[in-house]
Amino acid sequence: MKKYSVLFLVMCFAHGMYGAEKVESLELAVSAQRHAKVKFLLGIVGDSSPTLVELASVIKNDLEFSGQFDVQVQTFPAIHSKKTVQELAAKGFSLTAFISAPDLRAFEWRLYDVPTLTMLKGQRYEKRGDAVRGWAHNIADNIWPELTAQEGFFSTKIA
Repeated sequence: MKKYSVLFLVMCFAHGMYGAEKVESLELAVSAQRHAKVKFLLGIVGDSSPTLVELASVIKNDLEFSGQFDVQVQTFPAIHSKKTVQELAAKGFSLTAFISAPDLRAFEWRLYDVPTLTMLKGQRYEKRGDAVRGWAHNIADNIWPELTAQEGFFSTKIA
């Protein structure tokens, strides 16, 4: 359908340029470039409770929604040093976010640029309500602008 619309517009333009002259042939080539997805690791640090696993699963789905990121979830007993992040670079990851539950009232997350070993942002998220999906969408909304420079939308009713 799009090809025919573009072709129709080009034909109208050509007809307007040449008036009533007959256009013998018109060739139009349209191409698109496909970009590879960014490899993103979402690390669960410490106790991988069912709540934390569900939270990570929803965040993974949110970040993959646009098709820009290939998110893998992995558990870590602890993050002891930058060496852990360096090992992720060797595996081809560009970005990582580590998430943990330091207490029953909150989650903490840290976003890293893996090749430069730089923390981009970190935040403590205080739980609101009882819905794990809601918590995950809120956290994804906070991570999204750091990745794309666009406002997060996962907590909206439309998303």
